Parts: sequence; structure tokens; C-alpha cells
Amino acid sequence: MTTFEVLTPFNEIKEITIIYADSLFSGYGHRKITVEVEYNNNFKKFSSVTNCMPLCDEASDLEGQEKYEALYDIIASNIEERIINWIIDVDDEEYESEQENN
Repeated sequence: MTTFEVLTPFNEIKEITIIYADSLFSGYGHRKITVEVEYNNNFKKFSSVTNCMPLCDEASDLEGQEKYEALYDIIASNIEERIINWIIDVDDEEYESEQENN
């Protein structure tokens, strides 16, 4: 599995792992790409629609982790903010849980 680095607004670098990705027809000239990522043993799916058919066609020719990475790259700029907000929420929940246990 491949990890990607994400920079939070707090200038912290966090690593996410791409678990799975898929691309489905979403109307003429459009594909809906869904990517499942993992961060600190938490999993979440993020989706975005793209009209970049040449890149989708190239990605569909790949297999396994290479395909997942290629699909992630296609929509990364569209979902990055949502991923960062999710990471912040996960970190906040873990911090609150630690505080309750102390």
C-alpha cells in the first residue's frame, strides 16, 4: 500500500494510505472516482466526479495499487481539503479520548 503526505493548516505533515479506489460511469464524459483512505487505523471514502477521460482511461489500464494511486491522483486536488478536515477530526477525537482516560 502506498502512503501520501498531506499538509494540514497547522503545518503538520500527516500520512494517509490509499486502501482502494474505483471509477464508475457518471454521465456522458464523466467518471465518479471513489478512494478509500486510512489514517491512524481510521478509514473513510472520498469521491469526486471528473471529466478527465484520458487520465481515467490510462488508470483503468493499470491494476492493483498502481490503479488506486492513479485514480487518487486524478481527484486529489478536489478531495484534499475534505481529507485534511477528516484528519483534523480524527486527531481531535483521539486527543479527547486520551484526555478522558487520564
